[in-house]
Amino acid sequence: MFEKSKRKLTEVHQIKRPGIGAFYIGHITVAELYRQLDKGVIKYFPRQQRGLPVNPQQGIDSSSAEYEKLLTFDDARLRSSSLKGNLGISENAERIATKYLMGFAETPKATLFNPGILWNIRKENGVDIPVYDANARTLSIDDDSTIVVPDSAHRHYAYKLVYEWHQDRNRIPDEVIINPEDSVAIRQEEIAALLDRFAPDDEEKADIAVEIYNLDKEQEGALFVELNNFGVRASVAASYDINPSQSYASAFMADLLSSTKVFSRDEVETRQTNISKASRKLTTNSTIVGAVKPFSTQIGKLMRSPGPYSDLIEFVDAFFLEWGQHNTAFLPNASYKERLAARLTSFCTQNIILFPMFQFALEYWFEGHENGTLDWKNKKDWKQALAKWSSNVSSKDADGNEVVVPVMARDFAGQLHDPNYPIAPSVGNKAWVGKILLEKTNKAGETVYSLNNTRDSRQAAYNYLKSLL
Repeated sequence: MFEKSKRKLTEVHQIKRPGIGAFYIGHITVAELYRQLDKGVIKYFPRQQRGLPVNPQQGIDSSSAEYEKLLTFDDARLRSSSLKGNLGISENAERIATKYLMGFAETPKATLFNPGILWNIRKENGVDIPVYDANARTLSIDDDSTIVVPDSAHRHYAYKLVYEWHQDRNRIPDEVIINPEDSVAIRQEEIAALLDRFAPDDEEKADIAVEIYNLDKEQEGALFVELNNFGVRASVAASYDINPSQSYASAFMADLLSSTKVFSRDEVETRQTNISKASRKLTTNSTIVGAVKPFSTQIGKLMRSPGPYSDLIEFVDAFFLEWGQHNTAFLPNASYKERLAARLTSFCTQNIILFPMFQFALEYWFEGHENGTLDWKNKKDWKQALAKWSSNVSSKDADGNEVVVPVMARDFAGQLHDPNYPIAPSVGNKAWVGKILLEKTNKAGETVYSLNNTRDSRQAAYNYLKSLL
């Protein structure tokens, strides 16, 4: 803890590190942290943090001397929305503050798993280094020392907001969006109710872990870079698999993996965002999340109604199992050879096709659910749509001759992708060109096509499939 009358931390643990000397782990309450921020004891250094708002008229740019100044956390520039990764009243700091408070709910729906903060008691000429008393477990800090935040600036500002909201409920925002993917807001009155369960001076429940370094300015910058650049991030797929509750879309994906046949864990890649050539997996969990994300708000609301939500899961399974009746590579337990052939000669299992397929399925279910006409177990219209998308259409071969090909047909010259599994050539449906296929000319002057998986191409694919009905 920070002794109010002295610059001394109590209950501190010392750890010695080769190359940098000792660093320390202590703790401080939200209230005491706010007091130190309010007094200007703890500083922000723009040069080795996330900078300042770019404003040439005020003389603030990447070469400005302003970057070399130490700022207090009440500096208005730290609240500017033009600052990349901005602080203050930014959405990110409000989001952190709200997630922290959500941990005080009787049944938390979210919480802040990384609440700790970092300080550097900067090494400077003429300033004594911190003195650690191993017996008393105290750390005494020279009155002339500069305490700089080498990382965790957003968390510092978030705790500042928490304290200010606690003291004045009128300062609480009208709403805070916890997860931008879902656009689900925590309302002002909900935050106020959480603050009723929170006491900023509580040494047990309002305590924050603080790591304290004693580095010079250059080392301080190196620490910031190491903390922000050297960490190995989990892949998108792995993050969805490890923590599916992070959004409604990923939670829905996880329920599909646990409750359906077609998208069971044996069929879906959960560690990478692509399917390797040697894999028999059908698709990736990140593809499913991306495909259902436009429906996140509707899915989130539906999750509060177990019966209808289970029916949606059941329908999605039935929808894609029906697709598998026309395209056997989509069926559960399809072999590697079947799926390899499908990938090379058809779009029926391609990730990009899952986007319009999910869009059609979810639009169909939600429209019926909302207007009271949902009867998918007896209606045949959705099955007829899948049959139509599996039928034949007219196209042209490489020589310009009229041919009949499946809607999902893809050009394949017949090269041996895998010598053990020879696959016959196929002629593609040229209607996909300009939608999900980009036409290019290679170095030999030949026309070739490349798959284009973008938001616009997915919508173009959806529009084309709808036009066939």
